[in-house]
Amino acid sequence: MTPVMTFQRKGWRLAPWYATEAFFWCFAAVSLLVVLIGLFGIGPLKPADYLFVAACFAALVWVPATYAWNLRRWIRRVRTYYVRIDAPGVEFHLPGTGRTRLSWEEIRAVTSEKRWVRVPAPMPVGYKNIFYTMEASNGRVTFSQMEIPGAKRAAREIAARLKSNTAALSG
Repeated sequence: MTPVMTFQRKGWRLAPWYATEAFFWCFAAVSLLVVLIGLFGIGPLKPADYLFVAACFAALVWVPATYAWNLRRWIRRVRTYYVRIDAPGVEFHLPGTGRTRLSWEEIRAVTSEKRWVRVPAPMPVGYKNIFYTMEASNGRVTFSQMEIPGAKRAAREIAARLKSNTAALSG
């Protein structure tokens, strides 16, 4: 009997993401403190100058707060994603798929490809990521290291079990 393998980002695997979110919230809080000191600590200004200073400092608060807010939403989503490999097939919950199960007979191949990912944000960020695709009889399912920890290992395990199941059926 083959063991069940589950790949999911939960518990301590989320600690770096929570630390990053906390960093952004702290940066936003310090920026807000700077805004308040800037508005009330500066000597007398004209009303238009107060508005200009407030707008500049508000931008300092808005950017890290937006990153922290979006990161929190991403963490909540990614905690629900998983890939579970067992004897009947592969069960998964990935972006855009919902909870689904594919039997070994439905899976044709597992491929990988490296491509650029662009994150829309106040200051857009881009990075290269490796995406693994399970090609099945009824479509394709793609996942990466961002959704599933150990995505490379999961893809290799799926490919190995697919190969052994194909050899067992043909032999």
